[in-house]
Amino acid sequence: MWPWRDWVVDAFNRNIPWDDLTIWQLAGDLLPNATTEQRLATGFLRNHPINGEGGRIAEENRVDYVMDMTETTGTVWLALTFNCCRCHDHKYDSLTQEEYYKLSAFFNQTPVNGSGRDPRTPPVLAVASGARKAEEVA
Repeated sequence: MWPWRDWVVDAFNRNIPWDDLTIWQLAGDLLPNATTEQRLATGFLRNHPINGEGGRIAEENRVDYVMDMTETTGTVWLALTFNCCRCHDHKYDSLTQEEYYKLSAFFNQTPVNGSGRDPRTPPVLAVASGARKAEEVA
């Protein structure tokens, strides 16, 4: 995750507009002629725990990953907590369980490998280390 983290710091330092940050992190790899930077930004959606524990069912992991993407996206971009409405409607929460699963449907189409054995789920982006980048520039 360090390439994504470094990208976020650099993006803020370069004052990239918020709408670009949002689009790139949620769908940068789907943009026409996406740049390496735009594809790297989508690392946001992979910023969740990956469980390679033996005995755990791959589909269970995949569903956990989808729910984490849903909850993180809702918290970051909608400023709402989605955790309660995953299981039930709450009288003090503005979101319903139905709305939660409507949002999660977007991420449920993501080809996530839930086995935890190979986290390199497409799209995979090869990134050079800082030392390698310095060599390439020189």
